[in-house]
Amino acid sequence: MASDTPRAQYDPDGNLYATFPPDLVDHPLLPLFRHTITSALPVEGFDWEPYGDTLRVGWQWARDAERTLRTMYPDIEIVAAANPAYGHRPARLAERAAQLMGAGR
Repeated sequence: MASDTPRAQYDPDGNLYATFPPDLVDHPLLPLFRHTITSALPVEGFDWEPYGDTLRVGWQWARDAERTLRTMYPDIEIVAAANPAYGHRPARLAERAAQLMGAGR
Protein backbone atom coordinates (compact mmCIF):
# COMPACT_ATOMS: atom_id res chain seq x y z
CA MET A 1 0.00 0.00 0.00
CA ALA A 2 1.41 3.37 -0.98
CA SER A 3 2.11 6.00 1.67
CA ASP A 4 -0.55 8.26 0.16
CA THR A 5 -3.30 5.60 0.11
CA PRO A 6 -6.06 5.83 2.71
CA ARG A 7 -7.31 2.88 4.79
CA ALA A 8 -10.95 2.18 5.48
CA GLN A 9 -12.92 0.03 7.88
CA TYR A 10 -16.56 -0.74 8.49
CA ASP A 11 -17.81 -0.60 12.07
CA PRO A 12 -20.34 -3.13 13.43
CA ASP A 13 -23.23 -0.83 12.43
CA GLY A 14 -22.10 -0.67 8.80
CA ASN A 15 -20.67 2.86 8.87
CA LEU A 16 -17.49 3.33 6.87
CA TYR A 17 -14.46 5.14 8.31
CA ALA A 18 -11.69 6.11 5.88
CA THR A 19 -8.43 7.38 7.35
CA PHE A 20 -6.10 9.42 5.19
CA PRO A 21 -2.32 9.41 5.79
CA PRO A 22 -0.47 12.63 6.70
CA ASP A 23 1.12 12.88 3.23
CA LEU A 24 -2.34 13.08 1.70
CA VAL A 25 -3.88 15.28 4.41
CA ASP A 26 -1.13 17.86 3.82
CA HIS A 27 -1.44 17.67 0.03
CA PRO A 28 -2.74 20.87 -1.64
CA LEU A 29 -5.22 18.83 -3.69
CA LEU A 30 -6.92 17.33 -0.61
CA PRO A 31 -10.02 19.56 -1.03
CA LEU A 32 -10.45 18.14 -4.54
CA PHE A 33 -10.03 14.56 -3.26
CA ARG A 34 -12.57 15.23 -0.50
CA HIS A 35 -15.06 16.69 -2.95
CA THR A 36 -14.64 13.79 -5.38
CA ILE A 37 -15.20 11.17 -2.68
CA THR A 38 -18.29 12.84 -1.21
CA SER A 39 -19.88 14.58 -4.21
CA ALA A 40 -22.50 11.87 -4.73
CA LEU A 41 -23.37 11.65 -1.02
CA PRO A 42 -26.01 13.72 0.75
CA VAL A 43 -24.63 16.22 3.25
CA GLU A 44 -26.16 14.31 6.17
CA GLY A 45 -24.49 11.08 4.97
CA PHE A 46 -20.92 11.91 5.91
CA ASP A 47 -18.67 14.02 8.08
CA TRP A 48 -14.95 14.72 8.35
CA GLU A 49 -12.87 14.78 11.52
CA PRO A 50 -11.67 18.31 12.37
CA TYR A 51 -8.16 17.68 11.00
CA GLY A 52 -9.50 16.20 7.76
CA ASP A 53 -7.78 12.86 8.23
CA THR A 54 -10.87 10.70 8.78
CA LEU A 55 -14.09 10.49 6.81
CA ARG A 56 -17.17 8.84 8.35
CA VAL A 57 -19.90 7.71 5.97
CA GLY A 58 -23.25 6.51 7.30
CA TRP A 59 -24.23 2.93 6.58
CA GLN A 60 -26.87 3.96 4.05
CA TRP A 61 -24.21 5.44 1.74
CA ALA A 62 -21.12 3.48 2.78
CA ARG A 63 -21.09 1.17 -0.28
CA ASP A 64 -21.26 4.17 -2.63
CA ALA A 65 -18.31 5.77 -0.87
CA GLU A 66 -16.43 2.47 -0.94
CA ARG A 67 -16.85 2.21 -4.73
CA THR A 68 -15.51 5.75 -5.16
CA LEU A 69 -12.55 5.06 -2.86
CA ARG A 70 -11.73 1.84 -4.74
CA THR A 71 -11.88 3.71 -8.05
CA MET A 72 -9.57 6.47 -6.80
CA TYR A 73 -7.25 4.15 -4.84
CA PRO A 74 -7.22 0.64 -6.36
CA ASP A 75 -4.82 -0.65 -3.68
CA ILE A 76 -6.87 0.66 -0.72
CA GLU A 77 -7.34 -1.72 2.18
CA ILE A 78 -10.96 -1.85 3.34
CA VAL A 79 -11.69 -4.02 6.36
CA ALA A 80 -15.18 -5.19 7.26
CA ALA A 81 -16.24 -5.50 10.88
CA ALA A 82 -15.37 -8.91 12.29
CA ASN A 83 -18.84 -9.50 13.70
CA PRO A 84 -20.55 -12.78 12.71
CA ALA A 85 -23.94 -11.04 12.98
CA TYR A 86 -22.67 -8.02 11.00
CA GLY A 87 -25.63 -5.95 9.96
CA HIS A 88 -28.15 -8.61 10.96
CA ARG A 89 -29.00 -7.89 14.57
CA PRO A 90 -32.82 -7.95 14.89
CA ALA A 91 -33.06 -4.64 16.78
CA ARG A 92 -30.78 -2.95 14.25
CA LEU A 93 -32.78 -4.35 11.33
CA ALA A 94 -36.03 -3.05 12.84
CA GLU A 95 -34.43 0.36 13.41
CA ARG A 96 -33.15 0.51 9.83
CA ALA A 97 -36.54 -0.54 8.42
CA ALA A 98 -38.23 2.21 10.43
CA GLN A 99 -35.69 4.76 9.15
CA LEU A 100 -36.20 3.70 5.56
CA MET A 101 -39.98 3.75 5.86
CA GLY A 102 -39.84 7.20 7.44
CA ALA A 103 -37.58 8.45 4.64
CA GLY A 104 -40.18 7.53 2.04
CA ARG A 105 -42.83 9.85 3.44
